[in-house]
Amino acid sequence: MQNDLFPYEDVKKMIYSTSEDFANNAFQNSRFFHIARNVSLLWIKWTKKTLAETISHSGGKNHSFDALTCVGKIAVAEAVAAARREGRQIICVLSPMFTSQNLDDGFFQRVRMVDNCFDNTALRLYLTIKHIDGIIVTCYDDMHYEIACSDTLPMEDEIWLIRLADATDLIYQHSIYNTLQPLLKTKTRYIIDLHGAVPEELIMMGDKRKAEQLQPIQQLVLNRANMVVCVSQAMRRYVQRQAGDKDTAILPCSELNILDKNYSAEDAGKIRAVYTGGVQKWQNISLLHSVIEATSSFVDWTIYTPSPNEFFKGWKRGKKISNLVVKSASHEEVMAALPSFDYGFLLRDEHVVNEVSCPTKLVEYLCAGVIPVLKSAKIGDFKDLGMQYVSVLDFAEGNIPNFIRAENIKENNKLILKKLSQQRVIAINEILKIDRRDE
Repeated sequence: MQNDLFPYEDVKKMIYSTSEDFANNAFQNSRFFHIARNVSLLWIKWTKKTLAETISHSGGKNHSFDALTCVGKIAVAEAVAAARREGRQIICVLSPMFTSQNLDDGFFQRVRMVDNCFDNTALRLYLTIKHIDGIIVTCYDDMHYEIACSDTLPMEDEIWLIRLADATDLIYQHSIYNTLQPLLKTKTRYIIDLHGAVPEELIMMGDKRKAEQLQPIQQLVLNRANMVVCVSQAMRRYVQRQAGDKDTAILPCSELNILDKNYSAEDAGKIRAVYTGGVQKWQNISLLHSVIEATSSFVDWTIYTPSPNEFFKGWKRGKKISNLVVKSASHEEVMAALPSFDYGFLLRDEHVVNEVSCPTKLVEYLCAGVIPVLKSAKIGDFKDLGMQYVSVLDFAEGNIPNFIRAENIKENNKLILKKLSQQRVIAINEILKIDRRDE
């Protein structure tokens, strides 16, 4: 559960009780001393002067930001100093913090998965870009802090962030979207987890201007990184085309937990099909509509999507199909239901974005013993690894494997999960080779 780091009354007490002796002595034995001392002396002097004005203007509700910034920086410095004294690792993660509110998103599922790879005692400092002024610190627990800042910072805040990152053992960046360019100046070991081909993805979505802005940033990050974490061998080849022979690791996109089947199509006498995901253009929802219409006489359909009303947009006939259920659900609810289905749909086109990817939903289908139905098999490494599937055209025409053949496909696909698990173990071992400096 997220907790605000400093309720307003605590801010007042801390600001007024902080002294120069505190600044000089609190972190005297840590290599973080200069940061903590500078934060204390420079910021506290200013906030003591302005806090009274803050209170009179708004009771601290709207204009206490600089006081919170000051205290937040001190808290982070204190946490880093304590971790260093106790010999614990300090990880700087460039990403928003994962929470119970955002874990339905595959991006944050991966962030949590990587977080769980680090030692339980490691201090994680999540740096995230937001449209704010200054710096806001949030404490989730003793091992997790989120430091939110703008991507355009005043010089003193930029220096503070660089010094903070330099005091850590590892910088781990999730996606090019979370680049803080000042941190590229640090000497700390730097890992970029690409997640996907971002510039090409933006072009596919029609945002060519944003793609042109991020392409040079991606190149800068790839050049700076000591290691590139990829979700597939196909992405490794993509990285090699972009940045030459970089040190890489293959870390599949999702947790790999095989789920017990709790439903048999043979026993029920009808096939159950599922789609989980959004309704974006690249999901080919109109094609899915056509398949549902063609098979509704012998297939029960369930669609899990954050936007049920959008799923029916431009498809009036869909609401007349009695054995079609369209609803939103949490990630936990979807994972609990998946083993009851026989076929899961992923209708991606042949495109570099899909060819280098490792879709979370495809891994989840395999974990649940759900046979994938695909438009294109050129998705990550799955075809090369030997994954078996049903083409969408065959499914629409009723060319569906019989029960015995379907069970054989599911058993084969369990072997794919074992191969992905082996990749995961190797990648984690590489990531955890933490050296504070790459000499």
